[in-house]
Amino acid sequence: MIERSGWECEVVVFNSAEIALQQLTQDLNHPELIPVLVLLDIRMPDMDGITFLQKLNELPAGLIESIKVFMLSSSLDERDMEMAKQFPMVKGFLSKPLSVADLNQIISI
Repeated sequence: MIERSGWECEVVVFNSAEIALQQLTQDLNHPELIPVLVLLDIRMPDMDGITFLQKLNELPAGLIESIKVFMLSSSLDERDMEMAKQFPMVKGFLSKPLSVADLNQIISI
């Protein structure tokens, strides 16, 4: 969907939240490698999105301030949304599957 949107960007996909956190930690000394946008699924097998946000929040503040997180879910549970809103890096919630309109909405934020 990101390719269809016409965005000119590099997309990095992680199939594990733990590996994504490890990569972010390794990239701390290379700000150019830190993503400006993270599309985060609320429900993941090894670590849920809220736990990921908690661990992300433990990283240096300068890193966190540069990242915009959008939570993804096939069913947006109000409880999940309320918990995620506690993290300033969470900028919005999107239902799966994503559409080009959703991605264009992200650009405007």
